[in-house]
Amino acid sequence: SVMSCYSTMHLKASCRSRGIFYKQMPIGREGAYGTLAHLQSDEAKHTLIELLWQAKRRRAAFLGRDEVWRNDHRLAIADVLTMHGHEVRHICPGGEFEKHERLERLPDWLMTEEERLRKLEKQRKAGELQQLKKSSTSDRSTEAVARLLVAEREELDVGRELRDAENQTQLKFTQQRLARLQRIANDKGALAKGKTLTSVPQFIKDEAVAQAAWADERKKEKQLQAKKEQAGPTDGGSAEVATGSCNEAEKEEAVLLVECVVCGKTHPWNHLVANDGVCPQCVEPHSPDTTTDTQVALPPEVQCRKCAQEMPWSTLELGDGLCPACFEATREEVSLSGEASNSAASTAASSEDTPLTNVPTSTGFKSRWGKARHFMELEARVQPDT
Repeated sequence: SVMSCYSTMHLKASCRSRGIFYKQMPIGREGAYGTLAHLQSDEAKHTLIELLWQAKRRRAAFLGRDEVWRNDHRLAIADVLTMHGHEVRHICPGGEFEKHERLERLPDWLMTEEERLRKLEKQRKAGELQQLKKSSTSDRSTEAVARLLVAEREELDVGRELRDAENQTQLKFTQQRLARLQRIANDKGALAKGKTLTSVPQFIKDEAVAQAAWADERKKEKQLQAKKEQAGPTDGGSAEVATGSCNEAEKEEAVLLVECVVCGKTHPWNHLVANDGVCPQCVEPHSPDTTTDTQVALPPEVQCRKCAQEMPWSTLELGDGLCPACFEATREEVSLSGEASNSAASTAASSEDTPLTNVPTSTGFKSRWGKARHFMELEARVQPDT
């Protein structure tokens, strides 16, 4: 087991008090199948690159667990760095330095580490490893409780833990962890295992209470869910049917209903959009009666006043009975005749010195209908009466 003086928080606080930058980047964890297998991964390579970058800027060191480097996993890291041309010196227990030389062969306990961890993982997945079970005898339980009450528990300063957070994310997770420890201490009291919190602020206590309330609510929800599952599929089926009917009703309410242009009946818009607002019954009737009604109700077609071309009245209405082509031709004729009359009127006014009212040619109209009406009046003035 790792001693308390080598814990991450203790090392970080001790290094900070001495002006030393400390960062934890573990190599050789069990999930990576040991040190040698982990050194082949991209994660370990990036860690070594950062270590070398720090070493170029200032004096750097990487730590192990054993005082003697030959019995520690850090000798594999030193061997890899030496292989790439870097100088590594080991700090001996007496304080002197020992330069690392490449090893011809690594120790057997390091070479067989990956095989041992993979075998252990297979046994764990196969269920061959037996889990330790607690004793149910009263004397052992009493002895365990007495030992727990007598043992000195390590104190954890909450204020220091919060101050050691380097960013907002670490502060958030640290606060949640401290609130969880406070909630366990509130529930179990003196029998709570782990560290004892000291200098606990009020907001940590409030968050612990909120966590306990949330845990109770989740427990009640799980119990209700278990009861519903045990009730049988009938209740669940009826609930699903009711939910499905509600969803269908909501979908029906969400459908846009529009009246048909011809018959005036209400239909969904997706039925009318293909025929520009006309329902399928009016477009393709099934009986002669409906054919007659549909033909009468459809928008009428009217002949143009000049070219006699049949067009819908909605198109001819803008030109007061003229199609767009005739309307434009008439407009050009009116503009030419207007210019001629204006020039003649100006000549007569200059010779006789008598006022003459010219035909206005302003084009500032408020609507298309007013514009069309204006040109029709000009045409009636210019053309002789028949």
